[in-house]
Amino acid sequence: MESWIERVREEKKDLDSKIAKLEIFMQDVPNNLSISIHSMYLLSEQLVVMKRYSYILGERIKEGERK
Repeated sequence: MESWIERVREEKKDLDSKIAKLEIFMQDVPNNLSISIHSMYLLSEQLVVMKRYSYILGERIKEGERK
């Protein structure tokens, strides 16, 4: 049976991969004029929240490893 910390590690790994893909996409947005300013704003807000969530998962992992 997989421990909770392993599940959190996997979740963080998946999230970090999505963060990297979103960052790459956002860097290419100037070349893609089909995205609205509002959509770009929403994507940037989403990225902030995803990074915060990744940080929190990392802190949970650190705490779990100390026990």
